[in-house]
Amino acid sequence: MRELVLSQFTKALLANRGNRQTALMVSRTLYGHSSVVVRLLEKAVVTTGDLHADPDFRSAGRAFIELVQTRSLIGKINAISPFRAIPAKTRVLAQTERPVAYWTAQGQPKMATHTAFEQKRLDSKKITGLLVLTNELLEGQGAAFESAVSNDLVNPVAALEGLSFLDPTSAGGIDSPASITNGVAPVPSSGSDADAVRADIHALFSAFDGSLETAVIAMHPETALELSMMQASLGETSLTVRGGELFGVPVVTSDSVPKDSNGALVALIDPAGILLTDEGVDILQSNITTIQVDDGQGGTGYLPLWQNNLTAALAERFLNWEVARAGSVAWLSGVQWGA
Repeated sequence: MRELVLSQFTKALLANRGNRQTALMVSRTLYGHSSVVVRLLEKAVVTTGDLHADPDFRSAGRAFIELVQTRSLIGKINAISPFRAIPAKTRVLAQTERPVAYWTAQGQPKMATHTAFEQKRLDSKKITGLLVLTNELLEGQGAAFESAVSNDLVNPVAALEGLSFLDPTSAGGIDSPASITNGVAPVPSSGSDADAVRADIHALFSAFDGSLETAVIAMHPETALELSMMQASLGETSLTVRGGELFGVPVVTSDSVPKDSNGALVALIDPAGILLTDEGVDILQSNITTIQVDDGQGGTGYLPLWQNNLTAALAERFLNWEVARAGSVAWLSGVQWGA
């Protein structure tokens, strides 16, 4: 699988203490002389430049991103209805209103499309996930181990990405973007039965100023489960814990959607009104550094890797987002449907 290439590359370096030449020799035996991971290591051995510009490495990175996206809320939404993708650190004109077209008679001047623009520039922000492994575990492990390493690096990154995207309390800052619901007044849920569901969805749509043709609903899997059990009274048939449709609008589910004892959040999102920059993922390794760890008692301690025969893999995910068009997001608070 393509997403394993980056894990194989990283594992080869991890298991051989970062020695590219030794990692290359071992990988030729494990994966074959013509494998992609061997070609990457050959390039890593002969060059001192930036390997990230290499097409094979970028392809492996995209495959790893695809694995993140299959788990992440942003990736699930983007697969149904794309966000407004823009390059990082590049000034663009973002539409703050939906554009309008005009009929024009033959030979008459063409009118400018009525819309509002605002200059936008998104810096790339970073999510990091750190995985610490024993050197003994790194030696002699096969595809199952590589797949487990991929999952252990992907899942925390995907979870934080989704939570940061939707949590209304996330105001952002220098290091992280504000959530798309931050600063948007919620629509309080009115109850738990089928009539309340209909009333809540109607109120949610009324508070929404995006396009329902491109809109997506995001909810917690447990919320979707409760709705699926009410399908007879709601007249819905396709919704499951993994998504589907609700009153004709596509639904994506994620454990990252905020939910607590006061109820869950349900968001209606028009991705066309949201700017997204995505610069992919990088994986770094080290066995000679000292890492800071939580001591479990509210303090921090330090763990030297070399003295403890440990090696760390660091996944870095580069992305950022911003709501460009007001009204592109509406959300329900305190949802306890079916309770």
